[in-house]
Amino acid sequence: MNTLIDHDTLGLRTTSAVLDSRIQEPDDRLLSILEASKFILPTENAWVGGPVARNTPVPCWNDLIALGAQIFWVETEKSQNEIVKCADIEIPGCQMARRRYRPLRARSMSFSAAATWLCAVSMDVADDREEEFNDWYSEEHVPRIATVPGVVSAGRFIAIEGYPRYLALYYVEGPATLMSPEYAQATETPWTRRVRRFMRSVSRYVYRHSSLMRRGGPGSS
Repeated sequence: MNTLIDHDTLGLRTTSAVLDSRIQEPDDRLLSILEASKFILPTENAWVGGPVARNTPVPCWNDLIALGAQIFWVETEKSQNEIVKCADIEIPGCQMARRRYRPLRARSMSFSAAATWLCAVSMDVADDREEEFNDWYSEEHVPRIATVPGVVSAGRFIAIEGYPRYLALYYVEGPATLMSPEYAQATETPWTRRVRRFMRSVSRYVYRHSSLMRRGGPGSS
């Protein structure tokens, strides 16, 4: 796995496939989707997981995907023409969504195999608080999280169109990083508590890399 986000990146493209909650044996279904889509959406760019509320431990694997299984592909765009190379796809039993973003101070880093988990947070913010929100995110929040042991990289992005407008990606060594005392200290500040009051439509997903499917390890059943 070698995902790269750098200051030369023109944009970020994400594709998500949300499974129908009525599907039986979601683990098998996730694997079949990854296999069926691998020529359009490479599995090395794929992450699999479910929703996890802030300050909540990541549940075991079966419980995590039972909460709302999702495959999340993250790709960087190096040229304006790259977007046409990946046609829209439709997968039965899935709700598909594609978004494009431009980076907001994404940290330049090649993510090694140590970054086997990803926390993705999307949100909007009240219009009259957007300037303070961006100052807080860029000046305090992302820099503090980036120093936490186990955090491989952190970056934030703004949607080219559509809502929620903002996306933050935190690549980590494992789910325990997201519940560590150092992480809590970095994310629970007076300024953070103030800005959270202005956030809207917050969504937080925790994923593990698709290469870990059925390998066990932290967060597995």
